Amino acid sequence: TLPVIEITIAKNGRVLSSKVLEPGTKASEAEFLKAIQLCKFEELPKWYKGDRITLKLDMAKAAALKP
Repeated sequence: TLPVIEITIAKNGRVLSSKVLEPGTKASEAEFLKAIQLCKFEELPKWYKGDRITLKLDMAKAAALKP
């Protein structure tokens, strides 16, 4: 099974934190958390007033979105 992960991104696009909200297999959790730390996100838009944004990622739903 795939986890649900929470990720917090700073205004400059840097990953501030990531954690597992709902467990998957230990291997999938570790892989997703490592991949998130390696990601380079764009800066948040100028119109966004906050200094960070927190997102909830359901990896099973994301995996189901096939092009």
